[in-house]
Amino acid sequence: MRTPLSLLAVAILGLAPDASAHERWVKHALKSEFDHSLFTSAGLINVGTLIGILVLALLLFRWSGRVRARYPDRASDLRTKLLSWAPFLLRVTFGLGLVLVAWQDQFLAPDLWADHSLQGSLLVKSQGVLGVLLVLGLLTRFASLAFLALFAWATLLRPFAPFDGEPVTIIGVLNYLEVVGIAIYLAVVGGGALSLDRLFLREDVREATPRSRAKAVGVMRILLGATLIILGMQKFLIPELPMGVVQNYADAIYTPIARLTGISPEGYVFAAVVVETTVGLLVLAGLFIRPLMVVLAGLFVTTLFVFGEDLIPHLPLFGMVFAFLIEGAGAYRLDEFTMPKKPGIEIQAGHAVVENIA
Repeated sequence: MRTPLSLLAVAILGLAPDASAHERWVKHALKSEFDHSLFTSAGLINVGTLIGILVLALLLFRWSGRVRARYPDRASDLRTKLLSWAPFLLRVTFGLGLVLVAWQDQFLAPDLWADHSLQGSLLVKSQGVLGVLLVLGLLTRFASLAFLALFAWATLLRPFAPFDGEPVTIIGVLNYLEVVGIAIYLAVVGGGALSLDRLFLREDVREATPRSRAKAVGVMRILLGATLIILGMQKFLIPELPMGVVQNYADAIYTPIARLTGISPEGYVFAAVVVETTVGLLVLAGLFIRPLMVVLAGLFVTTLFVFGEDLIPHLPLFGMVFAFLIEGAGAYRLDEFTMPKKPGIEIQAGHAVVENIA
């Protein structure tokens, strides 16, 4: 891999985050064998890349803290008006995804559907009902908490049954931490704009406190970042997964870059793993969250056409992108440790006062 990693990162960023959803929903068999040495041996490339990531993370950490301290995120009228639309966009995309998955007689995703027993049918139907409640914004907090209980029941509290001959493992469950973050956020914040809760239950008088909302956003962000990191490490430990995608979509995602850079398929996958893991670390730390979401939104749209993917697994991702663009990174940002302690800036948002922490 002779090309600079920065050039490869720009070229491969389109593959890294979105291939995760693709691999979880559709697995592509390898067309030919490949060299595993880049993923199994601690060579110069591996060690050098690790050191480079650590140095880059340190520089971004220091830079982000100084930028935020010098140019604080001032409240704007537009952001104030959009705050109630963040939970709206998230609950509609997440709820619609649950309904569509239930319509396909699956629980959350194909690789978590384990059997067709009575328990499995109850899981699927309950998921669909909760999805409808979320789309309508009716009993949003209850539906979100009920989904968390359903997720725990489906993935943690029952014996894992085989799916297509492969056992459902704890690593497979950890691939879906982002949906846990979505449910926690909605359970705290509520349904937001255009919800039946506001129309019939006067939910506007029970809005989350500014600090609670910021914490919910922070938890959702941390779980999304952790999911991206887990998926990146999974690709490194099981390179057959991303290599299957590369071999089956070579003309669209690999060949043009190979002609430009001369990179091998193994080097391409390795660079994709590095980029995805790095993006996950930045999201986890809460650094430059809005610029990252803008990039991811464009990439999600692009790869839908490149791979011809199912829209269902992307719906919650689009909802999270919109929510983070509006909310910011929330609490628990890593660069908060480098910023001077100042009182939060408060803005008036509807009937509630919202603290601009992110």
